[in-house]
Amino acid sequence: MFPPPPGEALPVGGDILPDSSGCLKALADTREKLYLLSEALPHCVWVLCKNGELEYINGQTRLLTGCTLEALNAMGWSSIVHPDDLQSLRACMLDAFARNASYEIECRLRTADGSYRWVSNRAVPVLDAHGEASKWVGTSTDIHDRRLAEEARAHTEARLRLAQKAGFTGSFDWNIASGEVGWSDELCAVYGLPAGGFGGKLEDWWPLLHPNDCAQADMAIRQAFVNGDYSAEFRIFRTDDGAERWLLARGEVHYDAAGKPVRMIGINVDITERKKAELALDQSRARLKRMLDGSSDGYWEWDVLAEEVFISPRGCEIIGLPPDTPVHHMQRVRALMHPEDRERILQTIEPVLSGRSGTDHYVIEYRYVRPDGESVWVHGHTTVTDRGPDGQATMVCGILSDISQRKQGDQALEESEARFRALADAMPHLVWTAQPDGTVDYYNARYREFAGIGQAREGAWEWAPVVHEEDLEATVAAWQRAVSTGTPYQCEHRVRRADGSYRWCLSLGVPARDEQGRIVKWYGSATDLQAQKAAEAALRASEKRLRLALGVSGLGVFEWNLRTQTGLWENARIVEIFGLTPDAPFLTLDAFFNQYLLPEDRPVLETALANARHSRQLLYATVRIRRGDGMLRWVELAGQFQPDSAGEPVVLLGVLGDITERKETEDTLRENDRRKDEFLATLAHELRNPLSPIRNALQVLRMKTPEDETARWGQDVIDRQVSHLTRLIDDLLDVSRITRNRIELRKERIALAEVVRSAVESSQPLIDREGHRLEIQLPTAPLYVEGDFVRLTQVVLNLINNAAKYTPPRGQIRVSAEREGSQIVLSVADNGIGLTADDLAHIFDMFYQAEAGRNRAQSGLGIGLTLVRQLVEKHGGQICAQSPGPGLGSCFRITLPALPPDPSESPSANVVPGSGTARRRILVVDDNHDAAESLTMLLELSGHEVEMAHDGAAAVEAVERFGPEVVFMDLGMPVLNGYEAAEQIRRLPLPRQPWLVALTGWGQEEHLRRAREAGFNAHLTKPVEYEQLARLLAKWHPPSPPIR
Repeated sequence: MFPPPPGEALPVGGDILPDSSGCLKALADTREKLYLLSEALPHCVWVLCKNGELEYINGQTRLLTGCTLEALNAMGWSSIVHPDDLQSLRACMLDAFARNASYEIECRLRTADGSYRWVSNRAVPVLDAHGEASKWVGTSTDIHDRRLAEEARAHTEARLRLAQKAGFTGSFDWNIASGEVGWSDELCAVYGLPAGGFGGKLEDWWPLLHPNDCAQADMAIRQAFVNGDYSAEFRIFRTDDGAERWLLARGEVHYDAAGKPVRMIGINVDITERKKAELALDQSRARLKRMLDGSSDGYWEWDVLAEEVFISPRGCEIIGLPPDTPVHHMQRVRALMHPEDRERILQTIEPVLSGRSGTDHYVIEYRYVRPDGESVWVHGHTTVTDRGPDGQATMVCGILSDISQRKQGDQALEESEARFRALADAMPHLVWTAQPDGTVDYYNARYREFAGIGQAREGAWEWAPVVHEEDLEATVAAWQRAVSTGTPYQCEHRVRRADGSYRWCLSLGVPARDEQGRIVKWYGSATDLQAQKAAEAALRASEKRLRLALGVSGLGVFEWNLRTQTGLWENARIVEIFGLTPDAPFLTLDAFFNQYLLPEDRPVLETALANARHSRQLLYATVRIRRGDGMLRWVELAGQFQPDSAGEPVVLLGVLGDITERKETEDTLRENDRRKDEFLATLAHELRNPLSPIRNALQVLRMKTPEDETARWGQDVIDRQVSHLTRLIDDLLDVSRITRNRIELRKERIALAEVVRSAVESSQPLIDREGHRLEIQLPTAPLYVEGDFVRLTQVVLNLINNAAKYTPPRGQIRVSAEREGSQIVLSVADNGIGLTADDLAHIFDMFYQAEAGRNRAQSGLGIGLTLVRQLVEKHGGQICAQSPGPGLGSCFRITLPALPPDPSESPSANVVPGSGTARRRILVVDDNHDAAESLTMLLELSGHEVEMAHDGAAAVEAVERFGPEVVFMDLGMPVLNGYEAAEQIRRLPLPRQPWLVALTGWGQEEHLRRAREAGFNAHLTKPVEYEQLARLLAKWHPPSPPIR
């Protein structure tokens, strides 16, 4: 293939013709050029025969391998191939040999220095005249550096993926021109998606964002197109668990030659925990700032090593430093300390700062001298917050309180104390004082003379020996209780006089407090009660006879002394009620409250006691107690406070009876009544379910057989009976709701004429059927009330229907309204069967029916007027019934609070214009196929163009495709519920949004609120009469915004 090196003879074969010398010379020239070219190439060039021997290698091959051609053939060229690559190389070559084809493969070759380098081998066959390959000419290109770079990049990418997984980070690649977005598996995991679960379009990303952050994220992208850097923080809702997470997005934009953005590459990092920490830190800082701003104390921090002190504005104000300079050198702060206090301060803080005291806290009171010369007393509470390796404090903080006024008060108190003692010694009463811990430190001269004791000494309890031994324990306990709780002291006990006799005394003590509420002194006195005690003994003797009489009644009698917390069981019955033994001690009021009275009944008794004590009226309360044996009992308590000579209530005398059996009977009656209400409500609910399809089917029959008289008669019978049954069920439901206080009124400003119009419209078929003449008298000026339109219409409709039912055919009914002062009076009168006096007394009672109307058809259950009265009263109004007597008709008169007229309303507000129903494009959406199909049939028979859908997703698609004007949609559906479907419909770029009406069995306030938020224009609760839908369609006129 290649010529021998220069200087070697050109071999002559037997196939060379004698006259081919010119050709040989040209061939030799060509071979020499090829040889020189192969030697000049930077790649390895070689020729391999089919028998596996090398025919030729160029200089680059010799340089790379360090071997000559002979050496390679001698050792075998395969010896320089890396052992791990040899098998794949041989397989590739053998395949090429078998197919006489070229091949290409990468492998490692051993170099002259013994190391291996990656090369890319490519060989093509040299074919003979028969198409058989006899040898292969190939090149080996050094790709070692490229392979190392690829491996390094693979390792880097692996580490990057690992870092992304560990750091909740994922990358994205957005081809702006095509709109394609590639997400890493890690980014899918951040969003709660499975690997490869992202849709691949920017439009697939927006629904994953928090709605409140979409605008901000869009603005960040637009800014990135301008400046090249993308940075944004936003919230997402993970698709797997719905969790809200904060993400940080960073990226860079790439541009084409024209400067147009064509690509964005970036990452998303989950920063939820950081956001939570930032929020907690902000809240903590805000709380600290509010605390410092609102506190009368100052705050400071001392960097001991830097000798710098940060002082809050209030702290600067206390010690006289400028508040706008919070950082000061410690030397300046020390200079403001009072010279007389510096040594004491140093002795206090040095052991704490050095760590020798074993504590990080100290408290001290000292003075500062402000720059203006004024001294200020402060109370300092200090804490070491950080120490160095040697244990020395490096950071200290503390609170500084201005106590100058307290110190001035202490001085004034000492001066006042001296004046008080001089005055007390001159008084004829027994007076004493004590320290905050209860140690008596002063008796006036009269006390020392009475008891024969000497001057009080600090720390001594010299009063104890003069108290009767039987009273000593209670006296000491009462005094210790007063001292520990800070409450006034009061105790009756016997005190020995100097002559050795004992007299009853009332000892009183009150604490004196400083501005911070701390007790600084006790002041007390003792009053001689001997004569009063003798009178009380006589009184008790006379009351004993009374207790005997009360015991016969089965009531327990007691007496509580509020001052001494003592009392008496007046008879054995009260001991039995409490489940105690006859020798049990009397219960104090505190013991009764804490040991026997149920905690939830405590406010009841406390309120009753307070009212009786202040009003001097009879005490009455019914509460529960838990006896000593664990039994729960109801007790009824009655009594009256007895005042002392000053008119203050002191003793509570009362009786107490066990009424447990009576209460259990009452509870049983209430439970039976509750179960009755629940049964009525459940029964009414279950009976309403089949009415809607019956009414729909009836309407279809009316449309399909309008000329058939017999069918019309049957339809009218069904209509009347369904309407009657509906009213009975509605009354049952409403009475049950009202008795359980479950009726919620949705009050608004209402024109009374609208209420009357709506009621008349509903009752007109009954009036027409009976041949009555209806007269409506309303004033020209509109009348307004605040109320629930549906419930007030229900009231008026009930009264009109009653008038129509209980008036003989071709009777007269009059509905009138007028304003009387601040009230509106609405009357419904008829010339029907009338009411007796007994009927008038009970007409609004539950289940009552007038005697004259009990045998009439469709007389009802007797709950309609009960419901009317309760609804009227819930509107703040009243209703009464009037009748001259049987056969003379009746009149029902309602009064409601009137609202002032609205100047913007014209007199025409009492006139409701009519409107027709045009052909509409309507979409009916309900997963109940029967409900959807029956409503669709009714609407189509009414001339409307109607389509159906059975889930929320199909509804959204139908709105885009069908373009309805009105959508009647259920809320509880599969795929997408009604709320979600409404939200998606409101986001559709439609030329005109449809009118969305929620037609559902969900009718609570919560469902109405959610419907408004989702974008519905109206909300109807199943079952709905077709006439109601027809009126709603007649009132609709595009465009109509959603209810908000």
